Amino acid sequence: MYLLYFFLVFLGKITFANLREVPDILTPNSIIIQENFNRSCTKGIPPGWTVYGVTGNQTWTCTTYGHKTIQTDNEISYALQINGYSGKAAENESWLISPVYDLSHFQFPLLSFYSRVAFDGPRPQLFISTDYEDGDPNAATWTALGDRFARGDHWTHSGKINLARYKSRAIRLALVYFSSNEQGAARWTLDDWTITNSGQAPAPFLSTNLENTDYMHFETVQAGQSGTDLQSFEFLLSDPSGGLTIRVNEGFGISKTQNGFSQQLSYTAEEAARNNTLWIRFEPQTEGAFHGPISFLFADSIQQVSFLSGSTINQEETLDIVTWNIAWFGSDLPYQGPEDPGKQLENVSQLIRAMDADIYALQEITNLDQFQKLVASLEGYEAEISPAASYGASDFEAAQKLAFLYKTSTVSPVTFRVLLQGVTSEDIGHYPAEPNRFWASGRLPFLMEAEIRLGGMQQTLSLVNLHARSNGGGESAANPRYAMRKFDATVLKDSLDQYYGTENLLILGDLNDDLDETIADTNASTVSGSETSFIRFMLDKDNYFPVTLALTEADLRSYILSDNIIDHMILSNELAESYLCQSARIVVPEDGIANFLNNTSDHLPVIIRLDPKKSPANNLILGLPEEINTSGISLYPNPVNQTLFVQLKGQNPQVSLINPMGKIIQTRTSQEGMIAFDVSMLPRGVYLLHITGEASRDIYKKIIVR
Repeated sequence: MYLLYFFLVFLGKITFANLREVPDILTPNSIIIQENFNRSCTKGIPPGWTVYGVTGNQTWTCTTYGHKTIQTDNEISYALQINGYSGKAAENESWLISPVYDLSHFQFPLLSFYSRVAFDGPRPQLFISTDYEDGDPNAATWTALGDRFARGDHWTHSGKINLARYKSRAIRLALVYFSSNEQGAARWTLDDWTITNSGQAPAPFLSTNLENTDYMHFETVQAGQSGTDLQSFEFLLSDPSGGLTIRVNEGFGISKTQNGFSQQLSYTAEEAARNNTLWIRFEPQTEGAFHGPISFLFADSIQQVSFLSGSTINQEETLDIVTWNIAWFGSDLPYQGPEDPGKQLENVSQLIRAMDADIYALQEITNLDQFQKLVASLEGYEAEISPAASYGASDFEAAQKLAFLYKTSTVSPVTFRVLLQGVTSEDIGHYPAEPNRFWASGRLPFLMEAEIRLGGMQQTLSLVNLHARSNGGGESAANPRYAMRKFDATVLKDSLDQYYGTENLLILGDLNDDLDETIADTNASTVSGSETSFIRFMLDKDNYFPVTLALTEADLRSYILSDNIIDHMILSNELAESYLCQSARIVVPEDGIANFLNNTSDHLPVIIRLDPKKSPANNLILGLPEEINTSGISLYPNPVNQTLFVQLKGQNPQVSLINPMGKIIQTRTSQEGMIAFDVSMLPRGVYLLHITGEASRDIYKKIIVR
């Protein structure tokens, strides 16, 4: 009888309503309750379950799009699902409440389930109650069990949730769904709801209330000071086997109480198992940019969450560059980006003004009229659209196009050019598909060469805007997308090596692939291994610096619907020294652009900062005026061939001598107003003297060594 009982439970023949009483004898790891909804959902919400709508008309229902681990006789897998979208995102609070469970016979009752999410919207909450009977759930007492739900549109296991502390009383579990016009309406699906009996507690599990892209950026703070911009999130470590340590990188501080910040905090097991709030602030001790994740150390493992960024350097001192795919910008056709092009325009304009960058490489510009409206809304900016798009002139108006948007006060374009335009079928005779599909069927790389003026200096910079072939539609012999993209990238690199091998070069855009390994389906016969399609750039470490690879290594995402960074920037070795170290980050919109995925873009902007003071001196020197008003500072002799003396009246700053390649040769601090540099062994040429003023004023002087 005992075996028959559990066999029936396993098959779903007994409903949750019948499972309030369990046998006296339980074996560890035996399945006590399992609901896959395949039979119980065929006629509506399963018996014993309760759906209660606090607000709104959208509620939990049964769906045939379940987790197909166990199928019904007709091979349809059922699940529970809710979507608060009805013509637009609607206001909803809908509770899905389980039957009553008596867990007194369990040793360690462990709850688990599968879930998945599509579209943008608030995350659901999982609660447990010992006093709910019926009616409005808000009249009962509910305790949060932590966020165990999926982070993407793929089936995700919750892990095992320990309910042992609730064995003494009958309980009900609830999943609460929220949606609104402001925050969006996600579609959530739930399946394979199980409670097992275990002989031991589960492994520790860290849950937070952070979303997929809750990366925290802090306002500029001077070195040696602490910022007033505090940010926070909640976390809970379920079933800790010992203490918890939390660490942040240099430049940041964390606290349990908004006071007493440090780079490391410790929690006892008891403290970690509570609902905790962690406070973070930016407190740099040295000059520069800072970024990095928050690290949780427990049970001999390290788990990283979120991503922090901040800088001591004001934005007007650096050249800020953004790459951003704006999801079919301006299109009003179904299934092409956001449904409201006017709202998309408003949000894009707002975010561009907030970033205030100098250069934007944009992808998926579709409607040219909407794009002109965007440019007109941005005072001080001009733009250029690439004439090359997939399938040529006949589809140009409706095609996704590349564009550069630039700030006229700092950027003066010299030329715009479509690259690889002269490549013929004979040149790519071994192309893995028809030659006319080269570079996304004609969406060729778009180059802007520009003069950059910043801080009294001038520099030439070449940027190559890419939108590589996507993975959409999957891999097949007829569509070897990975092989085509890899071939395209290889041809591009060969061309850049030949014609721009000594230029200040930045390759940026939507690569439709990550840089550590490919995001293509590696199980497909058309994908050879896991290496990125941009492997040639990655292997050439002497000439190319993948500056955004650090974001990949921190497990971030720029494409909201995927776990990867596919929007990247690669600097040539000539430009690498200009990079403001640790300035790369994903730009997450601040409050004011809600429901970003559905009304703005499915990509987030990626930004880096270049510091002109670190650029090769032979470029910078051209932009320096012959005389700078620097009273109290004198250099002699100049030109010089033996010893250069620098006299600084009443000052003791740092002075650096920089060679024509931009490398610092020596840095010295003034002693009693005098510094001497031995230049007798230096090659002849024009050098740069960088004097860091005591009033945070940088002064540059040309030095001629002969």
